[in-house]
Amino acid sequence: MATPKQQAKASNPKPKEITLPSGAVATRLYFKGKHVRAAQRLADGDPSKSLFAIISVVTLIDGKPILMEDIDEMDGPDVIALMAEFNDVF
Repeated sequence: MATPKQQAKASNPKPKEITLPSGAVATRLYFKGKHVRAAQRLADGDPSKSLFAIISVVTLIDGKPILMEDIDEMDGPDVIALMAEFNDVF
């Protein structure tokens, strides 16, 4: 029988890698409520920032963390690909 810690680990999905149109590799990490709360703080009540906030909190690009402002400067097709990855959770 699995321990509670093993069960929790087994229920956490693995990070998902997405190759963006530019060739960069985005990694969508597993996230919890605390990450959603951090994104809400970043969005500061602005609904137009909510999606970019959660993306910035739980996504790595080429293995490095990103800021919401980094997403603003990304190529449009890459941004749309990232947004599509979060449609199932947002």
